[in-house]
Amino acid sequence: MAVTKDQVLSALSRIELPDGGNIVSRDMVRALTVDGDKVRFVIEAPSPDMARQMEPARRAAEAAVSQVAGVGSVSAL
Repeated sequence: MAVTKDQVLSALSRIELPDGGNIVSRDMVRALTVDGDKVRFVIEAPSPDMARQMEPARRAAEAAVSQVAGVGSVSAL
């Protein structure tokens, strides 16, 4: 079964942010592409300070998406 963007967004919506919400509800996911079993996306932070704090969320996002059935590789920037 092919991986869908909706499945990826569902997994990403579980990534909670320390100041509330998640990376999907806060509209931080950009350039989401699904190419076969490869998933790529960008997490866009609203400020440089926030971007520095986002590394744990980026790693968690990659881990969450890698658990979606059919995903072979994940790259999040």
